Amino acid sequence: MDGPYTDKRQAILDAALDLFCERGFHGTPTSMISRQAGVATGTLFHYFRTKETLIETLYLDIKGELGNALCAHAGTQDPVREQIRCIFAGYVRWGEENPRKFRFMEQFYNAPQISPHTHEEGMSRFAFIRDIVRQGIDEGVLKPCPPGLQFALFGASSSAVLRLILSGSGGEEADALIDQAFDLIWDGIAAPAAGPTPSR
Repeated sequence: MDGPYTDKRQAILDAALDLFCERGFHGTPTSMISRQAGVATGTLFHYFRTKETLIETLYLDIKGELGNALCAHAGTQDPVREQIRCIFAGYVRWGEENPRKFRFMEQFYNAPQISPHTHEEGMSRFAFIRDIVRQGIDEGVLKPCPPGLQFALFGASSSAVLRLILSGSGGEEADALIDQAFDLIWDGIAAPAAGPTPSR
């Protein structure tokens, strides 16, 4: 792929990210995106056939970036608790460094412009987390709930903590808040520790 193609395509995606976050899908015409990107509208349609194609491409790019960032925190030799803690902290840190991308995902997660197929493809970037959850259930470390439920609760909790940090209303330093939040989440998903057998 040559440089000019990469530069123009990326410029369009960057402009779209800014404008979709600020104005929403319907408030962002393609002419505005192309103008902010510094390209002709025809150039935008050369790379992205429709505005829906553009937003789905942006969605998958961000999901892929986040998935790669979190996968780097997952070590198959580490205990399940440590893998999940690193993924949790990694997600929050990624969101702190990429607030626009986090906001975009929050805004368009259930948007009708993201087709079920694209949504499913985006979520496939996080299949390794489901595998860790299944491993934890098999090892008796996590409660024997459906892995999808564990995954959903984990994702919702990490997003809530990130929103709290980005709003500046967490009341704690980010590191301390992440540690406290993870302890609370872990208490909710971890299997009860086996205690002594009661005497009769």
